[in-house]
Amino acid sequence: MLCTKTDITRAVIATILLLLYGCASTYPKDPGEQLALHVKYLNQYIQEGDARRVSYHLTESINKEPGNKTIIGLIKSNDKIRQYTTEYFCGMAKTTADKSDLQLMISNLHILNSSTLPLDLRHCESVINDQAISGRYKWSLFDDTGKFASLQNQDIQASIFHNTLQLISADRSMDPHHSKITAFLDRTKHDKALNTSVASVISTSRIPVSLLKIIRPYYPELVDDKIAISLINVHLSVINDRLLEEDIKAILGQTGDIVFSKDGAAKLDISIEKLRHDEKTLPTQSQTISYAKHEVNIVSAVLLMPRAATYVYDISTGGTELEYGYAITIKSNAKIVSDEIVRGLLEAKFTACSNKRIVNVFGGTSVADFVANSDMENRCSRQGTQRDTRQLRQDLTKLLADNINSKLTRLTEQKHGS
Repeated sequence: MLCTKTDITRAVIATILLLLYGCASTYPKDPGEQLALHVKYLNQYIQEGDARRVSYHLTESINKEPGNKTIIGLIKSNDKIRQYTTEYFCGMAKTTADKSDLQLMISNLHILNSSTLPLDLRHCESVINDQAISGRYKWSLFDDTGKFASLQNQDIQASIFHNTLQLISADRSMDPHHSKITAFLDRTKHDKALNTSVASVISTSRIPVSLLKIIRPYYPELVDDKIAISLINVHLSVINDRLLEEDIKAILGQTGDIVFSKDGAAKLDISIEKLRHDEKTLPTQSQTISYAKHEVNIVSAVLLMPRAATYVYDISTGGTELEYGYAITIKSNAKIVSDEIVRGLLEAKFTACSNKRIVNVFGGTSVADFVANSDMENRCSRQGTQRDTRQLRQDLTKLLADNINSKLTRLTEQKHGS
């Protein structure tokens, strides 16, 4: 029997509708129905031997109803549950490189081990705690470490504090998270042994002055001494560009580590010379792209496009470029300690896709609210943001400031032998 083109089209539509709607399901709102669903999946994944999903649905079931007789009976009658949960919690703990996986597993184990289940997984909890201090993970105060018994001793807590200082010091955007530091210091201020370890971390770490000021109420004498040796007294000048000089000073001053002085009073003299600064606006180019129906994704083509219709859209490209070259020289006691040419190209290119439409071969146009195919997705995914040369100048200013700051950091570390 031969199938006509209409028969094939109907079959395709039926298949698409089945895929779109036939398999759709929603998570029930009723707690009893939720529990029944997890029990159903628990039985299914026991049969399939899926240790991860067995562990997940078992934990969710216990969360819904800790003393559920169905779950307890299932565990008693099926040794595979013990096998799969042990395989998942003990086995995966030894292989995962993701801290969030370990945090989720210890949280779920607390639920299971604190329940009345005939299931003893305390040995897996020990395995996870051993992995937490194995050195594979770098914990900070931004991680939920409260459920790890192995992370609570004073040396590890001091190390976690140190890691957090490093994170905030390295990323200025994390300044609003200073509350993590103060919360830790408030919580541990009566622990004398831990205070000694924390004081050692503060005295041996390079910490921005802005962060030291947050810590000062807890360790005033130590921090005052630290601030005194952390401040860098510099004279900075940009030859023939006073505006750029002031903008760089404003960025460097945000760290709180740098004090700007007049020439002669400063410990370091920083000179910046503009060697190249070429700005260019790229012309905007527009193009109309069209796809025949057979070039459009089959689901969208069958459901949303008339026969012989064409998918059409407009694409515009353009942007700005800034080619730069600056000489940055740092002197200490009239001796050059750093001399570098910083050069490169900053660019902000954009692609804008618009006016997506379906053009009927018999006349008429309708709006297309879907992406036609992978080619269009690839072209339009590089959209970027339309930016002018003023914004690129701001990027350049920050780039030069960051370069100077990294040089000053390196010079300071060399001076103090860290």
